Amino acid sequence: MNFTFGVFKGISAVVLLGLLLFFSASKFVESTRGFLLELAAPAARALWSFDRVFGYGLSDKEIAGIVKENSRLRALEAEFEVAKEESERLRAALGLSLEKIEFRGAHVLKYSHDLGKEILLIDRGTEHGLKSGGIVYTEEGILVGRVNEVSGEVSKVSSSANPGETQEVEILPSGTKALAKGVGAGTLELGLIPSEASIRIGDIVVLLGNEGSRVPVSLFVGHVASISEGGGSAFKAAKASLFNRPGVTREVFVLLSP
Repeated sequence: MNFTFGVFKGISAVVLLGLLLFFSASKFVESTRGFLLELAAPAARALWSFDRVFGYGLSDKEIAGIVKENSRLRALEAEFEVAKEESERLRAALGLSLEKIEFRGAHVLKYSHDLGKEILLIDRGTEHGLKSGGIVYTEEGILVGRVNEVSGEVSKVSSSANPGETQEVEILPSGTKALAKGVGAGTLELGLIPSEASIRIGDIVVLLGNEGSRVPVSLFVGHVASISEGGGSAFKAAKASLFNRPGVTREVFVLLSP
């Protein structure tokens, strides 16, 4: 409705200004010209503002950039929702629980991606009981990473897929153990998998927890994306894609050391 009213005011301004030009010699207009100009001024200003916002405010290149970025963010959010739904179904099926553990909730203040590493800055630190190495996960039980820097009120979290991040995992449903190493871009290399192990693309990778240990609860990590046979060696390798997308993660939980 505001758009229609703005257009109407613009048209009215043009009509009034046209009448002024057409009857410029008229005594009536000379006596009322000030009144007509005053009446037309707000509409003319509205028309100028409308034209500036919708016609000249942004260049085609800037608009194209905004559209592209919005499309990218929508795609990431869609992937996150799919992973969230999948993890909820699996958690219910496997009976994994996040109860009876001590943790702290935190908000993500900033996301950064530098030198191949994805880092989250969260609003919890030593004043809230956090320590370096603390496991970070989402409400759905999906692994995010570990606390790698901590100060009084804030901490930095390194994604599990970052180069240098390593953890022992289990591949379900076969129960095969593997060593997961981050290689960046949301990907893990799974090593030390026995050549006879029965794993398939799509199998779920889980960080298994043990009560009383530093990881007291099992968390979902990702799914097997590719498999490389050993070619006669005792082990074969695989790659896994993380469920978590750090760029769209807004809230996390941090496990406190036992």
